[in-house]
Amino acid sequence: MRITPRSLSLAIVAAFALLLPPSRCHAQTASQESLLALVPSDVGLCVVVNDLRGHAQKWERSPWVQSLRQTSLVKAILDMPEARQIAGLEGELKKHLGIDWPTLRDDILGDSVVLAYTPGTPAHPEQEQGMIAVRAAKPRLLADLVDRFNQLQKDRGDLDVQPVKHLGVTYYRRAVAQKTFFYYLDGPLLIVAGSEPMLQAAIARDLGKAKDASPWPARFARAGAGKSLVTLGVNPRAFDLFPAPAKDGKSTGFAGLWRALDGVFVTLKADTDIELRLSLQGRASDMPAWAQHLFKETPPPSVLWQRFPEPSILTIAARTDFANLVDQMLATLPPDQRGKLTLGMQTAFNFFLGLDLFRDVLPNIGPDWGICVLPAKEGAAGPQVIAALAVKPGSGPEPVDEALFRGVQMLAGIAIAEHNRNNPDTPIRIETIHQGKVTVKVFSQDKLFGPGVRPAFALKDGFLLVASSPEAIARFGAHNALVLSKSETPLLRLSPIELSQLLKQRRAQVIARLQEKQHLTKEDAERNLDQLLGILDLFESVTFSQRSEPGQASWSLRAVPRGKH
Repeated sequence: MRITPRSLSLAIVAAFALLLPPSRCHAQTASQESLLALVPSDVGLCVVVNDLRGHAQKWERSPWVQSLRQTSLVKAILDMPEARQIAGLEGELKKHLGIDWPTLRDDILGDSVVLAYTPGTPAHPEQEQGMIAVRAAKPRLLADLVDRFNQLQKDRGDLDVQPVKHLGVTYYRRAVAQKTFFYYLDGPLLIVAGSEPMLQAAIARDLGKAKDASPWPARFARAGAGKSLVTLGVNPRAFDLFPAPAKDGKSTGFAGLWRALDGVFVTLKADTDIELRLSLQGRASDMPAWAQHLFKETPPPSVLWQRFPEPSILTIAARTDFANLVDQMLATLPPDQRGKLTLGMQTAFNFFLGLDLFRDVLPNIGPDWGICVLPAKEGAAGPQVIAALAVKPGSGPEPVDEALFRGVQMLAGIAIAEHNRNNPDTPIRIETIHQGKVTVKVFSQDKLFGPGVRPAFALKDGFLLVASSPEAIARFGAHNALVLSKSETPLLRLSPIELSQLLKQRRAQVIARLQEKQHLTKEDAERNLDQLLGILDLFESVTFSQRSEPGQASWSLRAVPRGKH
């Protein structure tokens, strides 16, 4: 196998992904901030891989990582020919460069690796630039690796390396196969760039001779990169996703939000928990009014976290300003389409409800809304589901909440009448039951809905509810909620334990469905299900939450392993 820079990069990434065990422990000698300080302020993308050595040591001691390695899914991935070929690249590293992967990871890449990229433009594609910077724990080992890599290509006759002086130091021009790269090696620091001006600018920053300081260290630190394995930073100024506003005009809608952002960050944390976080940093005062609150303080959680029953398989509960949301969606449309759509919606709501959509309906729905999926009752065919939307009566002569309830009845009645006309042998029955002061409309048809499923809807506690059964509606109400974080607003919670239990209860039905939808054999369907169950059984919970502070809004997807404590 011929070794190339591309295959070396693939080997590094793949070996990390396969969680190869560490060989030794070293103290971290440099921080990612010192490397980020070399990155120009106008780059489009910047990626930091942080503390590979320390993370590898944590993974080796982590019970959940050891359990993950033993799952049938991971074993199947590692047994794939592609995975075996990638794992074999470690032998190529040793053969051609005299270094194994644990040494490369711990002694050279172990502290931090920074990659930066600036895209070209359609008019000037030659402006595309990229660089990578490493500060190694063992400088002598880094120098030897660079020398061996250069010598390997010199022996093949396809490399020309020339020294260049700049600001009193030496860097190298490296020409390979009609492509030219540049690198600077100073003790533990290695910078490789595809553009000479980009490398020269990085050298100036390293020597403290740059005209301005890079904003990236502070931005990455605020996004939580210091405790993360990998962080991707995006400079919104480098990517014009929306048409420019008219002269002297101001961007609105999502374009207005994008142009007020200073950075977009995606961080991956993988130690005691697994967390994927999206962070937006920007100037709230320059944003449209509808977005400014996201960058001020963490909003309160939805009251539905105190209304939906527990335990649940899945709960989604959030707060949305529906009037503003509809306004922003309409603002993205051309004026003629916006007018036609607005007129159509107004006509439909007036016909069914006798209400004005924008004056009566939108201001009186929400902000709380959510969906809850409950474990199946014993003997039932499936889980119970509740969908909830906060509704208010409003101040007009016609109570909006009651009008919405009647509107749902009307639409359901039309659909049921059509079904019964076309299916006289399986008619859907409508009945009204009372749960205290709550009136519940229930639809019944065993052959159509299946055992345990009787769709129902009601107005209860200020919410319009649609559920899979009247029993689910009866369970909706105030209860002792789970303890919620004071610093974050929960938006979603999944219980892998409850989901796994449901799949096991309905194993035969799930396997049959996999066979039908994915055209699998029974053996393949069983194997796929068992692989999924093996992963689900490793985790206690999966949550999605929001956090805000002045100038930054973040959303986190977090998986908590079972028995991590």
